[in-house]
Amino acid sequence: MSAVRIRLFFVDRCGSGINVVRERIKTYTRLNISHNRINQETGRVMPNFKIIILDEADMITPDAQAALRRVIENFSNISRFILICNYLHKIIGPIYSRCSAFHFKPIVQEAQVERLRFICQSEQLECDDDALDFLTRVSQGDMRRSVTLLQSTASLYSKVTEDAVRNVSGYPPRHIVEDIFTACMSPNNEVEAICKQVVHDGWEVAAIFQQLAEYVVNCETLSDVQKAMITIELSGRDFALLQGRFDSDPSVKEVELGHKETIAAVKERLFSEDISNHHKIRIIHAGRPLCDSAVLSGLRGYEAGEPLVLTVFVTKPDTIEPVADSVYSPEARPVEMEHVRMDYGRGDAMVLQI
Repeated sequence: MSAVRIRLFFVDRCGSGINVVRERIKTYTRLNISHNRINQETGRVMPNFKIIILDEADMITPDAQAALRRVIENFSNISRFILICNYLHKIIGPIYSRCSAFHFKPIVQEAQVERLRFICQSEQLECDDDALDFLTRVSQGDMRRSVTLLQSTASLYSKVTEDAVRNVSGYPPRHIVEDIFTACMSPNNEVEAICKQVVHDGWEVAAIFQQLAEYVVNCETLSDVQKAMITIELSGRDFALLQGRFDSDPSVKEVELGHKETIAAVKERLFSEDISNHHKIRIIHAGRPLCDSAVLSGLRGYEAGEPLVLTVFVTKPDTIEPVADSVYSPEARPVEMEHVRMDYGRGDAMVLQI
């Protein structure tokens, strides 16, 4: 039995730090195994490699994934790796390119309802059929999520109903999605007001995107081209939400700059685009300090109902001081410094109020 165990290594919720890779995974992959060993239970020859299963692999940090890539490369002759994850985009490219991806389809609604009904009977929970259907619709084929939501609802309510599940899940009612769609189609500026109301009520944004996409697809007043364009835009926003991007605030105007973009180009881009409805401007840059007197003098011409806030992201630590030196002026005062992580790496954000 020990010969079988030494060939299989399972890491449940393998963590996010690089120490997990160095101390547990790398140590196990270095173990020697015997070749052409016979399994006493089956009588078959066991494979000449070990299997390492990493559950929740998308929770590993990029630095730890880079270390894991080297382990995979160095011990590929005696080890096979199985990575289980929920979000494939969180796996770095060098690892993903070395793997064969297998996508598991969501569990069908009938199977989910049957299992949830069995759980309710076993736990003696009073649950409506409408609540079970709503659980499967919210979970989108994720059995673990539906069971967790059922447990959370049962702990707060004596009877599991559709309204109770909706309150616990934060899943917005249909009229919220209809109000958002109507505001987007209206010529008046009602979108910002409805967005603030949604944030104030605490509805789950991902669920709103999901319902809004379904509403658009089934809408009879939109053409196929309009549906396609709206769906593409929604998918991009949903992906940005999954990545934790900072563009969810409708009052923020985000401008991303290249390494060689000049100060003049910055000013031109800021004022050539419509920023009349934005009270904040976020400048994202990958290294060179941009917040100098030229930019600040141009921003002084910006008229807004609220104080203008400028955020400069810097990914190279040695450029923090030059940025700090350039913004100590009456026109801009540093409000705070925060550590952030953008798509292209980590950096520090200097928040300025002008």
